Amino acid sequence: MNQDTVNSGGTPDHPQHPDPQATMPTEHHPPQRADFDSPTYGGVPDQVTPWEMISAMANTTMSLSRMITSRDNNNQPANPPQHGPDTTELQHIIQARDEHISELEDTGNFMRDEIRKLIDSKAELQKRAEGLAGFQQAIAQLEEKLETAITELDGIRNSVRDKMDMLKKFGEELAALEQNNCSVEGKVKSSRHRARKGREKQLNEL
Repeated sequence: MNQDTVNSGGTPDHPQHPDPQATMPTEHHPPQRADFDSPTYGGVPDQVTPWEMISAMANTTMSLSRMITSRDNNNQPANPPQHGPDTTELQHIIQARDEHISELEDTGNFMRDEIRKLIDSKAELQKRAEGLAGFQQAIAQLEEKLETAITELDGIRNSVRDKMDMLKKFGEELAALEQNNCSVEGKVKSSRHRARKGREKQLNEL
């Protein structure tokens, strides 16, 4: 069998001439740079966080694998030969391409899982930070209440000190009154004694 006939897609009896358009070299365009600001990637602001950058890289990897698959599928002939020595290298290329695409997809899935773990860790840290902030707020409230209690205690101490001073002053006044009372009682006793002596003297004279 004529190899050119097989490669052209014909048969030995009815050879098929190759399509001139198919033999023309295909123009390859370099892949365009992914636009992270486009709606495809959800839009990335000027201040890009690490999580958004990793997510954009994962999306780029998945998009690149789809672009490679679509381009290679479009470049394959309608009826590729299934047998013959010329198909072996092509099969190896296709197998290597499929393995590379599979690796890219696995990498993209791995990156998505890692991003999800990082996001969950970030959320957990935020919850802990909120709990810590609430704990710090509770401590601040307790400190404020403690300061208020100390102020009230100082007021009570001052009030007790004032009352003790009043009691001391009252005791001093009471002691002075008792001393004056003793002095008055002494004078009364002395007056009574003199009066009794005077009456006794008068009775004796009678």
